[in-house]
Amino acid sequence: MTVGPDVPGGSPPPLASAAAGAIAPPPASAVAAGSEAPADEEPTANGDAPTNKQTVVVADGRVDSCRNKKNDKLDECGKISFDKHAKPRLAELARCPAVIGLDGSLSLQLTLNFEKNDLVIEGEKKKSGLPSDTVRGVIACAYKELKGIELEKVPHTHLKYTLVYDLAFYSPGKAPPDAGAPGDAGAQDEPGLGRATVTWEKALVRETPDEGKVVARLPQGTRVKLVEQKGDWFRIESGKSKGWVYRQAIGK
Repeated sequence: MTVGPDVPGGSPPPLASAAAGAIAPPPASAVAAGSEAPADEEPTANGDAPTNKQTVVVADGRVDSCRNKKNDKLDECGKISFDKHAKPRLAELARCPAVIGLDGSLSLQLTLNFEKNDLVIEGEKKKSGLPSDTVRGVIACAYKELKGIELEKVPHTHLKYTLVYDLAFYSPGKAPPDAGAPGDAGAQDEPGLGRATVTWEKALVRETPDEGKVVARLPQGTRVKLVEQKGDWFRIESGKSKGWVYRQAIGK
């Protein structure tokens, strides 16, 4: 499995390709930026260690594209069960030195090459607004978290997939919008399918699923109530906005 950072704002040194199943180390500068934080930092005078409450919310991965053995881009990719491998590891980015105190969002693009048993991580193609060195540090940390995944054990239909994971960062003392406390009775008793968060830059709300008229546009981070589901579409409510939103546009 090889990892090659590719982020806005600079071109990092290329990584040498590794044999199938091998792990190629990231550039030295990236390793330094993304090295693991010391366990809970230095102890305080009374012996207690300060608590790092940085939060990272990881949305479900969405399939951006897939390719066959000839590297032809396919029209239909279907689904791939990679979230159970990636999401818990990406959540550990809360310990990454590059994100301490960070508020913002970033999309990571993961290319899974099952033929070569390679995993390549890149930053989002659209500018995130985050400093380039921060993006590089996040990618270096993501490399360290994901490097243990054994691709040969992941069921797949095609030989190459590109997945996108949207990450939202909240600095210590802040929490995701409408993130109710565990055990909140109001949240548990709320009817419907629960709540979700818009993870795309803009989520289109339609009168009907698929090609229905667009009645609203919800920005990234908006919390929505899920009323019902039909295939890949959820009927949602968010303030005065009501309609259908594509499943991959929200963190559900």
